[in-house]
Amino acid sequence: MQPGKRYRTELVNEIKIAELSEEAASRAMAIYDLGPTAIFASKADPRFHYAMYVPPGVGKGEAVDLLIAVFGFSGGGHFAHRFAILHPGKLWAASVGASGSVTLLDPERDWWVGIRDLPERFGIAFDPAALARVPVQMLVGDADLETWEITHKPGGGYWMEGANDAGRTRPERLRALAASFEKAGVKVRFDLMPGVSHERTKALPLVRDFLADVLAERRG
Repeated sequence: MQPGKRYRTELVNEIKIAELSEEAASRAMAIYDLGPTAIFASKADPRFHYAMYVPPGVGKGEAVDLLIAVFGFSGGGHFAHRFAILHPGKLWAASVGASGSVTLLDPERDWWVGIRDLPERFGIAFDPAALARVPVQMLVGDADLETWEITHKPGGGYWMEGANDAGRTRPERLRALAASFEKAGVKVRFDLMPGVSHERTKALPLVRDFLADVLAERRG
């Protein structure tokens, strides 16, 4: 093969490979980077997982608002309301679903039942003014009445004095948490879901409504 012809052939092959690579990259972006993603584990702590929805327009360079949603149900509700207590300045809203063990804003009891020892335990002082700026939703089913999982007993891993004082059932304990937050000046939307037991999926429409309302108010 003549040198010039060989050069042209190699150049054509390189262009084809580049086109295939670009097509593969576009397909990979459409599958993995845009739209609903898989669930990822946090590198910092693999106990925490997250999923994303990336609007397809992002792949074309469109600018969008970034929404990180701190909603938690059951054990996730424990995390959501305790994160709000410790780091209210990092949030513009919090949704707390069906927490079985609640941390009341009680300055006379230690963590996790109260908040007396936050400075010693976490190096953080409770900031009621910052928490009061965070709209909070609390929701639970009125049929979520099982107590075997949330009744703490001496010798248990989470036992401490006052562990069961907020109430017997999840609705009772979440009512106590709402009252504690409201006493500190927090605006709480309390949703008691009729006929619902410990079912996360049935809470999601109310959570979406709450977050959409807060987001609309912030944008307004």
